[in-house]
Amino acid sequence: MLYHKGVSEDIVSNYNYHEKADRDELEKFKQYYFAIYDKKFNLLQSDIPLPLGMFFTKVMTEEGELLGKKNQDYFGTEEDQVIYYKLKLKEIAK
Repeated sequence: MLYHKGVSEDIVSNYNYHEKADRDELEKFKQYYFAIYDKKFNLLQSDIPLPLGMFFTKVMTEEGELLGKKNQDYFGTEEDQVIYYKLKLKEIAK
């Protein structure tokens, strides 16, 4: 499951949420996380931080990868093509 915890009131108070440009700028402050559940929807792990500057889908590939599209506005660049990244979660032995 993908989620974010919002943006602090100190940051939000500097923007006008009624303006699209300000809403877009606020997106840069959102840290997205991933949570893992088992087949019975029991939480196995939460608060796995995802890289900043990406738009994430809620779809996993057949190989268990999460797709993320590079947010060009976040990086202040304009690429000639759309860039997607595949993120794969791996279990770390304890």
